[in-house]
Amino acid sequence: MRSTRTVLFITAAIILLTCASAAQQQALTPEWIYSEEGSKVARVPSHVWLDDGTAILYDTSRPLAQRTFEKLDPATGTRQPALDMAKAVASLNALAPNLEAKQALDWPRSFDRAGKQALYIFKGDVFLLDLTSATFARITNTPAEEKDAEFSPDGRLVSFVRDNDIYVYDIAARQEKRLTQDGSQTVLNGTLSWVYWEEVFGRHDTG
Repeated sequence: MRSTRTVLFITAAIILLTCASAAQQQALTPEWIYSEEGSKVARVPSHVWLDDGTAILYDTSRPLAQRTFEKLDPATGTRQPALDMAKAVASLNALAPNLEAKQALDWPRSFDRAGKQALYIFKGDVFLLDLTSATFARITNTPAEEKDAEFSPDGRLVSFVRDNDIYVYDIAARQEKRLTQDGSQTVLNGTLSWVYWEEVFGRHDTG
C-alpha cells in the first residue's frame, strides 16, 4: 500500500500540472478564475489506488466526449486509457436501452482491487463493467431496489443490499445467494440508518 505522504504528493502533482497547463493557455484574471472554465482547474481527478501500486483516474475537467478511465503509473507518471469509453457506453445502451447512457460514464460505485471490474447501480439495479472488454453485464433485475454494491477482496463476488437483507452474487457462476432473512424497516442488515449515514460515516452507506 502506498503511504499517505506518497498519495498526497501525487495528488498535489496532478493539481500543479493541471494548473500549469491551464496557465499556458489562458491569462489568469479574476474574471477567468471565477468563470466555469477557471473553476475546473482546481478539480482533482477521481481516483482509486490498486493492489499493484498503480491508480485509476477519471478527469471530469475534460469535455464529456474525451473522458475515460486512465491507468496511472506513479513510478513514471505515465497515464494510459484503461477503458474504451465509447464501447462501454454502447454496451450499456444495448443491455438497458431505457437508461439512455450519455457519451461517458460516471465514476462507478466500486472498483475491484485489480482495477479490472467496476460496479454501477442504475435505477435500483446492479451492473458489472469489465474494463478490458468494455462490456456490461446485468447482475440484478428486480422490482426491489438494490444498493450498497461492493466487491469482495478477491473480486469474485459482489455484495449488495435488497429490502435490508444482504445478498452475494458469484460473478463466475452467475448465481445470487441471500445471506440474511430478517431485514425490515427496523432491522437493517448491511446498511445504515440515516443518523449513522449522516453523522458517523460521512454519508457513505456501507454494505
